[in-house]
Amino acid sequence: MINESRLPTNVKPTHYALVIKTDLEKLTFHGSGLIQVVVIEDTDVIVLNAGANLDLNANDISLQLRNDDDESSRGRHHWHNPLDVQRDTEKERLSFKLPFTLPKGSQLQLGLKWSSKLGETVTGYFTSPTGEHDGKKRYCSLTQFEPTAARKAFPCWDEPLLKATYALTMISWEGTVNVSNMPISSEWAYVPEVGQRLNDSEDIASDINRWKMTEFETTPLMSTYLLAFANGHFDHLQGSFESPLSGRAIPIRMYTSPSVSRQSQLCMDVVAKVMPIYEEVFHLEYPLPKLDILIVDNHTGGMENWSWWDNLWLNEGFATLMGNVVIIDRVFPEWKMDSDFISGNLSHALELDSARSSHPIEVEVNDTDQIGQIFDTLSYKKAASVLRMLSDHVGEETFLDGVARYLSKHVYGSSVTSDLWEGISEASGKDISKLMNDWITKIGFPILKVTETNNSITVRQDRFLATGDATERENQEIWHVPLSLKTIDGDGRVIVNRNLVLNEREMTIDLDTTRPFKLNSDTKGLYRTSYTVDRLIKLGEEAASTGSSFSLDDRMGLVSDAFVLAKAGFLRTGAALDLVKTLRKGMENQVWSTIMYQLHDLRNVFWEQPTDVQENLDAFARYLYKPIVDELGYEYTESDSPDIVSLRTKAIWAAARSQDSSVVAELRSRFKHFQDTGDDSKIPLDLARAVYCIAVRYGGDAEYKAVKALYLNPPTPSLKGPAILAMTATEDQGCIEDLLVFILSDALHQDVANFFLSAAANKALRRRFVSFFQENFDKFLDKYSGNFTLSSLVKGTYMGLTSESDAVAMEAFFKDKDVSKLNMVIAQTLESIRANSTWIDRSKEDVASWLKIWKEEDQSEIRA
Repeated sequence: MINESRLPTNVKPTHYALVIKTDLEKLTFHGSGLIQVVVIEDTDVIVLNAGANLDLNANDISLQLRNDDDESSRGRHHWHNPLDVQRDTEKERLSFKLPFTLPKGSQLQLGLKWSSKLGETVTGYFTSPTGEHDGKKRYCSLTQFEPTAARKAFPCWDEPLLKATYALTMISWEGTVNVSNMPISSEWAYVPEVGQRLNDSEDIASDINRWKMTEFETTPLMSTYLLAFANGHFDHLQGSFESPLSGRAIPIRMYTSPSVSRQSQLCMDVVAKVMPIYEEVFHLEYPLPKLDILIVDNHTGGMENWSWWDNLWLNEGFATLMGNVVIIDRVFPEWKMDSDFISGNLSHALELDSARSSHPIEVEVNDTDQIGQIFDTLSYKKAASVLRMLSDHVGEETFLDGVARYLSKHVYGSSVTSDLWEGISEASGKDISKLMNDWITKIGFPILKVTETNNSITVRQDRFLATGDATERENQEIWHVPLSLKTIDGDGRVIVNRNLVLNEREMTIDLDTTRPFKLNSDTKGLYRTSYTVDRLIKLGEEAASTGSSFSLDDRMGLVSDAFVLAKAGFLRTGAALDLVKTLRKGMENQVWSTIMYQLHDLRNVFWEQPTDVQENLDAFARYLYKPIVDELGYEYTESDSPDIVSLRTKAIWAAARSQDSSVVAELRSRFKHFQDTGDDSKIPLDLARAVYCIAVRYGGDAEYKAVKALYLNPPTPSLKGPAILAMTATEDQGCIEDLLVFILSDALHQDVANFFLSAAANKALRRRFVSFFQENFDKFLDKYSGNFTLSSLVKGTYMGLTSESDAVAMEAFFKDKDVSKLNMVIAQTLESIRANSTWIDRSKEDVASWLKIWKEEDQSEIRA
């Protein structure tokens, strides 16, 4: 069956010879390409991808048959113009007929010319500002082709299986730097003969001495989305790492825009340390002659986004797990990256996958609209979480050995998920495909409900939904669930049974329940666990005890599960609040991160509840966070551990958001000093977010304008994010209206999504942003269609809403709109709104009652 959403398979590219000329003054680019094509089936039609942004017509296309020894091709070796050239801008396709039929096995050379403006959004070949020089704005250009945006830079067969080699030549202004995947083979002054291949050769000829040409070595065979190139006024640091496998010294260059060059040394040092570890772990040498990394003010991208897989989830999930946890943990164990993974990846994956509108992480992708939605947070975070669970089940060393076996068989070739499972099966002796198949091909994950007797526990699995109302039809799946049961023996030793797998609806396990136990040891599993209230109390007491047998990661999982299960109706919200109260004496940064996230979510959802409930929620937050601020203070020292720095920062921010008067006063005074003197020494970078936001929230026009100026001209790029958050923290109506105009007119395109997502945290902005988005929807659709920004705008606009009437109004707005590229994020957001509404209806009386009792007890303690 022909798949109309995919390119025909009658031809296949083998090599691209590309010339890209970039003009950073006009913010345009011109290109030419000679593409070598092999004919797979007899054909007289060629179809490839070409972005709608490319200016290309029939006169820019020519072709030449290359079979010199083929009798049928005699007389056809001169260049021909194609017939019946057609552009489908919606599907981003270019098609044309040939003046003759090409037999199978023929080789064709296709010549093309095109031009375009450099993009303004982070997709394709786009531009990014890098500061000012001699009073003029400077820009760089760079690429982001994953998953299907190479077509926006050059006509190509833009599907990952259609691999080819690439020979790239870049033409640019003298004084700029060109960077690409491969090393530079030569660089010289502009040569007219090469420029004539472009459709603006006359423009170059008028100022020929200002241009230069950079030629790069030919790449290995690879997918279009792995090609990368950039042009700009870059500085660079240079280093190298030694391959432990070959002894080869591989050069590293860290390219940066001048404004961030001072911050790049740490990145260089980390790369030099981790690359040899990658080689040792996977018994595979880094494949390219050099490694370049590019860091600019408003975008970070690796020039070597090298990949072994075509399966999107496997590519992204593996990169997330290795890059964020496994390899980094071997270099910087004090960073506790595995614990950060729980709050930064696992919790978000579980949140997304608890919706009916979720999707499997392995999906057959049929068109670019679909891949643009499938290529989402779930693709990274659930995929990485599944692999992390598997690694824990078989053991990390066994898991990595299995991956190494897989890579040795399939390096640089095409493969499927079952090939990886085969490698890990060989290493572990387990049937990994049977264990893992449902986790990647099915939507969702289970909730494990634990009941107990004195000498056993019974564990039952059902599909978990955030709304808590899975129907019988939705609850058909049976996962193979690694239980990872943690128990304490008579001598107080911790024992973890990683061999237990729940592969049926329920199972009973013999266990002495008079001793502490817990499923999902160290929170490695991709599921939620529901205990009885009595057991949860005991778990909390054990977790809070001195010398607890439960780990930091166990405590994080207990808190996260309790609040999510309360939201879904499996537990009273008051019981989750009890658990937090029990754990409040600890000083573990990662546990507090989980508590702060969950309490902030509760306060956000209850934002339109009676004033006394909101005030009591703030009071409870102050009760938790202010003691941490008092103990850690506001000053940062070089001797502070990473955990102390992070916990101090979070506690100050959380206490300020809960309106602690002394913390608010301290932060406002630091900003006032900056306003009055221009001296920002009292605002450490770690506190910039809290200081800026509190200054704007409790200030007025002057504070708002001050942070807007910081956004427009930040002393360091890392202050731009805090400035965005602070601008959206305003409650002044005049500033709010100015903010909306600013987003439409002056905000960088790549920052607009951050403005929307940040605004969602401000109760005073939520409903105004809904009307703002709806009033300008056509503008946003036109400007951001085709990249991920549009989905972020939808999410940022509606994610803070919590009533059924809000959901109905949202549905009504989108009812007559073309939402083919947004249907997934719309469905997810609607579910989130309705889940929040149900939580409020179910828990508002419980929460109000719990807070009232807590407040009375707290006041009694103060009087005592």
